[in-house]
Amino acid sequence: MSEIEFKFHIPATQYSKLHHAIQEQQPKLVHLAAYYYDTPSQALSKVQISLRQRLENTVWTQTLKAPSSHHAKRIEIEETLDEKPNGIDLKRYVKNKQAQALLKPVLASKQPLILQFRTEVKRLNVQMNHGDSHIEIALDQGWLIAAHQKVKISEIEFELKKGQISDLIVCLQPWVKQYHLYLDVQSKAARGYALLNTQPQAATYAQNFSLSPTHSSELALKQMIASCLQHILPNASAIALGDYQASHVHQLRVGIRRLRSVLKSFADWTTHDLSLWQQQLKSLFQHLGSTRDYDALVSDVLPALQNAGAPFDSLPQAKRKSHDLSQHFREPSTSLLWLDLLNFSQQDSSTHQAQDLTPLAGKQIGKLQRKITGQSDNFMQLSTEQKHQLRKQVKQLRYSLEFTHSLFKSKQVKHYLKTLKPLQEVLGEFNDLCVAEEYFKILVNKQREYWFALGWISAQQQQVLSRAHVALQQFSRHAEL
Repeated sequence: MSEIEFKFHIPATQYSKLHHAIQEQQPKLVHLAAYYYDTPSQALSKVQISLRQRLENTVWTQTLKAPSSHHAKRIEIEETLDEKPNGIDLKRYVKNKQAQALLKPVLASKQPLILQFRTEVKRLNVQMNHGDSHIEIALDQGWLIAAHQKVKISEIEFELKKGQISDLIVCLQPWVKQYHLYLDVQSKAARGYALLNTQPQAATYAQNFSLSPTHSSELALKQMIASCLQHILPNASAIALGDYQASHVHQLRVGIRRLRSVLKSFADWTTHDLSLWQQQLKSLFQHLGSTRDYDALVSDVLPALQNAGAPFDSLPQAKRKSHDLSQHFREPSTSLLWLDLLNFSQQDSSTHQAQDLTPLAGKQIGKLQRKITGQSDNFMQLSTEQKHQLRKQVKQLRYSLEFTHSLFKSKQVKHYLKTLKPLQEVLGEFNDLCVAEEYFKILVNKQREYWFALGWISAQQQQVLSRAHVALQQFSRHAEL
């Protein structure tokens, strides 16, 4: 069994209005107390599995949850208990092959299951119909408690009990707009472990992806978008909640760039207009830029300057706008963008005719490759902006091939990416130097010692551009699928 739901965080300024709107629907009040168990080494948490026992008014249940390939869907194995439990009972899963597979980390370790944290929640429950679908709305207010710490829970869930996910998304969109809800893909279990371990949840990285060569092009595009969202949404959620690290920002940038590459490279694989999503993603990406640029400056450029004898050993702290950054990902327009992409990626494509995707993908890859290699002869004469555009094209090519790699011979793909990698890296190095140059141009007006940096950067740029020209020529000669 699986559950399909979307959870949203409620801004404090909107809670009373939202609560009033739910009350008008004559909700059912439910008292929930949930207890989450794991091994001392948190073996289940490491594979994103949660195991809980929950008291719902007077009824006890035991639930095993695990992630699925769809971000809004989770595997859920739930059983009603006859009486108040005395610890977790794993014997209930002896005959359940799916549960046995999920619990393998625990069964293999033979460690005891102990209470990790708990929640106390008052839930207002509303049942409603939308189209041909039945949807449950749950407004939760309460506490997440771990050891001697606790944090407030203030969220609303929309769960599809029966019907189509498109109905669920259309149903909840007006709520997002009116009450400024923002998507929170972090489960209560994940929040509990983060609180227990006194550290933010780790950033999410891209997963391996493969296409079937006989799918329709539209289905293939939707699968690529769904894969990107698996990468993007947990990191975007962490930033929206203001509970993030530099790795979340970096991975969100990578995820958005991958998605933009998919929408650009394979736009003609669907009749749907993708241009608005491209514009919205570009805007979000730009908001993430300054945070990443300063981190790269400190981690990469500053050590090189110090090795070259720079008369300074630190840089002025860039003015961080963490609140502003989080606010961009709390905007209703951002949540609505995620929902639109999720809705499109899950639409039925069974009516689309199967195709041989290999020549279609090869055509797109070849077109982009020719754009890049066509600039080989006059590379040194390109403007700085044109060189940056070339860098973006190289990244687009790399991501496009990573998504379609399963359509080609693995040996050829490895050789191709090996040839492309040096070009991408050296163009990235040039971009970092250009960002650093703009940064130090401002600083020299206040402290003359930073002229050293500008002189060093200018010299490095010429060396890097010479290496980039060689890498581009080598790619032009040897890249072939």
